[in-house]
Amino acid sequence: MEIVRNADEPLRRAELVQPARRVFGSEKEGPELFGGVGTARFHPNGALWIADSQAQEIRVFDPDSGAHLFTIGGLGDGPGEFRQIRFLGFDGEGNAFLYDHEHRRLSVFSGSGEFQRSASRRCHFM
Repeated sequence: MEIVRNADEPLRRAELVQPARRVFGSEKEGPELFGGVGTARFHPNGALWIADSQAQEIRVFDPDSGAHLFTIGGLGDGPGEFRQIRFLGFDGEGNAFLYDHEHRRLSVFSGSGEFQRSASRRCHFM
């Protein structure tokens, strides 16, 4: 991981300055540039799953080549979107479990990144 400087753009009033973090050393912008690196875990198939706490998404990489495989989630209120993501881990079938603290909602994605289902804290998980 390498810390790089953000672009020299004017900041809005009260905006926090946080250096971006680059994974796998790419020299260009792209999915390997993180605003806030959160939890990182290896999937049972070997892929590296990394949470970006600023973008509210999970980016998945091939750990050998560094190639970006896919991204799941994103900032929002809909199914498979998050406001305050917590990456919990995987089950025995390779499904990923993510919790949105703000929405009090657990979401499940397949090992290939497809949204499966979600449930709020107030209902039963199916």
